[in-house]
Amino acid sequence: MTEENNRAGAASALAETSAEFGGALGIAVLGSIGAAVYRARIGANAPTGLDPAEPAATEETLGGAVDIAQALPHQTAEALGNVAFDAFIHEMRIAASVSVLVTAGGTPCSAPHAAPTTRPTNPAPGNADHEGTGGGQSNRRRRVRASRARSVRERSWRKA
Repeated sequence: MTEENNRAGAASALAETSAEFGGALGIAVLGSIGAAVYRARIGANAPTGLDPAEPAATEETLGGAVDIAQALPHQTAEALGNVAFDAFIHEMRIAASVSVLVTAGGTPCSAPHAAPTTRPTNPAPGNADHEGTGGGQSNRRRRVRASRARSVRERSWRKA
């Protein structure tokens, strides 16, 4: 392998590692924000009639709140379920809003570093490969393929 190939491989590995790390960090941060919002919301709005240990279990997860609600009297269970689902929905809205804000804030920072997506429309002087279309080597390859196909057809006609 050449030095250029080694550098390309290292750059690719670094890009992939950065993407994985960024995804994991984003999930961790948004999950922590969501858990804090859920706990605060359900702790402040927990219905009366719960045992002393039950509020702590309902603050852990939505599944824990639903499990505890199944063992409670109907009215208390319904109130706890409503509070838990409202807290979960609120938590998801906050996490989604933070995600949107971070994405919107990061876009202007990363835009100047993005690679250009368009090719130049004016060919470089003396470059016959471009033919003014910005196609570069692909136009030349098409011409070569067409030329080879013509010569194959001509040879087959001569044999017939």
